[in-house]
Amino acid sequence: MDVKEYAIIIFCDKEKRILLQDRAGISKYGEEWGFFGGRMEGSETPEAGIIRETKEELDYGLVSFKFFTRVEAPSASGRGMSVNYAFLAEFPGFGSFRQLEGTEMQFFSVAEAKKLRMTPISYLVLNALEEYFEKG
Repeated sequence: MDVKEYAIIIFCDKEKRILLQDRAGISKYGEEWGFFGGRMEGSETPEAGIIRETKEELDYGLVSFKFFTRVEAPSASGRGMSVNYAFLAEFPGFGSFRQLEGTEMQFFSVAEAKKLRMTPISYLVLNALEEYFEKG
């Protein structure tokens, strides 16, 4: 079975909102919004992958972050499995970012994000975030 691994970063603000990327024009599977991050390359670890992806997509040198969850689901293409390694980081401020991928970025509550068009595996991450925010 074909397994594709992805590393994603979830920037959170003090109101427990999450920063998402507008994927209009770059969507591969019909999603309109998504997390920042992408497919891991070669033998890259999830940590190395998210540092690289954050630099590529936001021109930001990610230093302070923590592992949040690992979720897996059938791939959006329907040909195998997708595994997402999700990391959390405090939002450093828009002035820290230079968005190089996607058309914009915006904060959403988890409830708002669940109403957006995202990839199926993204909703699993949102469910885990909802539980995490309710506990802490």
